[in-house]
Amino acid sequence: EPIQKIAKGDFSVKIRNEEKYDGEIGVLVKSINDMTDELNTMEKMRQEFVSNVSHEIQSPLTSIKGFARALQDDNLSEEKRKHYLTIIETETTRLSKLSQNLLKLTLLESEEYTPERV
Repeated sequence: EPIQKIAKGDFSVKIRNEEKYDGEIGVLVKSINDMTDELNTMEKMRQEFVSNVSHEIQSPLTSIKGFARALQDDNLSEEKRKHYLTIIETETTRLSKLSQNLLKLTLLESEEYTPERV
């Protein structure tokens, strides 16, 4: 049963009583348990990464949305209007850089990446 759970992505399971297995089976059981520990750690890191990226995307979007709404105020001074537009442009640039970095990360993780010559 643990092997089926691991195959389905549940890396929190372990083969119990590892010490009762001898020889090659014992080595295999230990290797499987070590592998699930490593996969579980990697899954937690992936989840944390996704959470951090979501936050990094949400922050500028919230800022852009707020300043875009503020710009709809007809009584807004020209000075404030320019200031808000500058903030929107800055946050848009930030999102663009984040997007480019995520694409670079995806390329680095793929086997298709070849470093540029300097």
